[in-house]
Amino acid sequence: MSEYANTEELMTVDQVAALLGMSEKAIYNRVSRRAIPYIKLGGSLRFRRSDIERWIKENTVQPESAS
Repeated sequence: MSEYANTEELMTVDQVAALLGMSEKAIYNRVSRRAIPYIKLGGSLRFRRSDIERWIKENTVQPESAS
């Protein structure tokens, strides 16, 4: 069995933009600043859904507890 047989499906820029409710331009901007995890395959950008979900979690601001 190939080591890539269980590889997670990769998402395109437009799929990530739709998932995050952002424009493709905003995704490209974050890629250029290395502010979002991505994979570069030749001239194409791809994103692992698990990386994007982890990135969302890491960038979620929790509310302060009321004192």
